[in-house]
Amino acid sequence: MEENGNSMYKTSTVAILLVMSVCLAHAQQPEALSDIKQYAYLSEDKIDLFEISLQISRTINPGLNATAFHTLLSKIVQTAKANGITNAKPRDKVFILASTLNKVFGFTIPEKPSSKTGPEYGMIDFVLSNRMGNCLGLVTLYLITADKLRLPISAETVSSHIILKYDDGKTTFYIETTTGGTVQDNLDYLTSIIKGDIITGGRDLKPLTKKGIIAELLYNAGVILSNRKNIRDAIKCYEIAIDFNSHHDDAYRAWGDALSTQEKYAEAIEKFKKAIEMNPRNDAAYTNMGLALNNLEKFADAIKAFRSAVGINPKNGYTYLNWGIALICIGQYEEARSVLRKAQELDNSLEPNVQRLMKMTE
Repeated sequence: MEENGNSMYKTSTVAILLVMSVCLAHAQQPEALSDIKQYAYLSEDKIDLFEISLQISRTINPGLNATAFHTLLSKIVQTAKANGITNAKPRDKVFILASTLNKVFGFTIPEKPSSKTGPEYGMIDFVLSNRMGNCLGLVTLYLITADKLRLPISAETVSSHIILKYDDGKTTFYIETTTGGTVQDNLDYLTSIIKGDIITGGRDLKPLTKKGIIAELLYNAGVILSNRKNIRDAIKCYEIAIDFNSHHDDAYRAWGDALSTQEKYAEAIEKFKKAIEMNPRNDAAYTNMGLALNNLEKFADAIKAFRSAVGINPKNGYTYLNWGIALICIGQYEEARSVLRKAQELDNSLEPNVQRLMKMTE
């Protein structure tokens, strides 16, 4: 009797999971996506970051006014030159650049902290239109402007944050775009921005080339397209992002997420595995791989994935919730109750789901 009941529950649980994965309609692929890939094979000095950034933005905003953006950038460059940036000392150059962008033209970060992670804030058309961006958007703007002014400024990644580095061979310092372009002699200031350890994961304190920036912009575009239910073009963005940065674990993870929405779970799992290979501390890749394995009814493997995820990030209630589902599906009710209680403890919004699942363990 218990075995039959458990079998019935498996079926209903899988059905619930499948219902959550909606088949999505595909829009026609913008020509801009087909064109962008060719730039992955160019040398850095041949890449016009501004033009490619606009081209990427056009994949999500086909009607963008490129002429207006070119005019605005020209005004920014002309203003910086008029303020003496060409012949200034290194720190004064950055001060003039930052003052031009922040004080004269009003570029800033979102007022609400929760808005900082919105993918649109990283896209150059949004930044130029709204005079507002997150670290990716502002770093892209600074790099584009610095390139036009021939300033020796490059980007680096620190945890999930992006900073700028000035290095002319004699003078080196860092620039924080999210605090108005302030100059920093070392990275100690980041402790006020990044919670916990500064150096985490597999992508930290590394140079972020123009191609790396392009990969981030393509990843961002993919997230936006995915949110719009345009899964085909989202996948294309992730695929091309990897052409620019073959180690972009989040692009692989997001590609897997997109495949999961199409119920292509086996293919999705391969992308999640690739994300983990690129960055063994990508807990989201483990969690989402567990979800795909749940849908394939490979519950033992799913449990291993969820355990790996919480080993990296023990504060994600969603991981515990789906771990609980897998445990119920194999009849491990006592452990499932413990795991589900942890899910609710971490995230109160999961309480209705937890309560429904708890009844299935009685």
